Amino acid sequence: MSTLAGVFSETLLQAARAKAEVMAMDARLIADTKPWTETVRAIMENTKMKFGELTNSQKDYTVEVEYSHLCTNDAGDYTSENYCATTCGEPSTNIKEFTADTPIFKCFTIKRGTLRGNDFNFEELYAQARIMAERYLLELLAQRTIAVIEANLGANQFTTGKGTVLGTNTTFASAFWSASLVPELMQTAVRNKFESFYLLDSGLLYNAIQAAAINSGNANGSGDARAFGMLKYYADLYNIDIVNTPDRVMYMIDSNAIGLTSKTRLPNITKASPEYYGGDEWRWSENGLIIPGLVYDIHRNIACDTETDEKNETFKVILRPITAVNPTGCDSDVTGLLKMLCATAT
Repeated sequence: MSTLAGVFSETLLQAARAKAEVMAMDARLIADTKPWTETVRAIMENTKMKFGELTNSQKDYTVEVEYSHLCTNDAGDYTSENYCATTCGEPSTNIKEFTADTPIFKCFTIKRGTLRGNDFNFEELYAQARIMAERYLLELLAQRTIAVIEANLGANQFTTGKGTVLGTNTTFASAFWSASLVPELMQTAVRNKFESFYLLDSGLLYNAIQAAAINSGNANGSGDARAFGMLKYYADLYNIDIVNTPDRVMYMIDSNAIGLTSKTRLPNITKASPEYYGGDEWRWSENGLIIPGLVYDIHRNIACDTETDEKNETFKVILRPITAVNPTGCDSDVTGLLKMLCATAT
């Protein structure tokens, strides 16, 4: 071994090998497991729909929702001329069908032969890979959910406000992306018949909200903090941009407009007592590790590695989401889902 300061032989480096976690060096690596989930979290936390039992071991569900409306706007004065009128509006009966979304999955393989002489054991590798698989699934689910919102946008009925309404887009000048936008949002909610709403933002209001929080203790800054405190706000600084690039957008969502849940084909089947599926395969379901309310189906397959004569274990982590958008009433533009943009967002 060299005696010079700062010089180490290969032998010493081998002897000094240690896990990153032992040396408190894994904080950056742990951060990589943190998913961008605010879109999923926002909708899960605000879902008011009652989905009922969503477990069936054989097939996915298709649900037809029946509803009725009287949409003829012919109210007027009641006079002798229409006393015996026989032409009257008839309530319509309608059906909207919901089916489970296409399942999504992430898989990984752990080769027991490669664990020989490895500082990590099987359980540690499985735990790391399992949570990373959930991270990737949640980000894909977020992007698909945003696509559902995009496909069901309504037209803003508040056309005389500060924003310019064109189709399903409401565009505000950059000067309005501040606390002054809060009263506008309140009036927008009334004009569009929102019962309650939350905002899902790619970051257009993010800086203003953070600045208001910083200045909340100042006499001239507390007003902005109180204004923003009236909003239920979620910032997804990743997934919304992925779907909408190059536009930066914010969604205004009625809590009754969209709901998100998941189903399992393996109800009450746990990892401790998995279902034997034949051959070298076992299956079970387990709750999500990151967002409560989501459930995942896990498939485990064991195969022999012909090179090492050891076992290779492959795991499929499957998420079966259901994203439901409420039926619209007489006005098909009033969906409870609005899209807002900044005229000069950069």
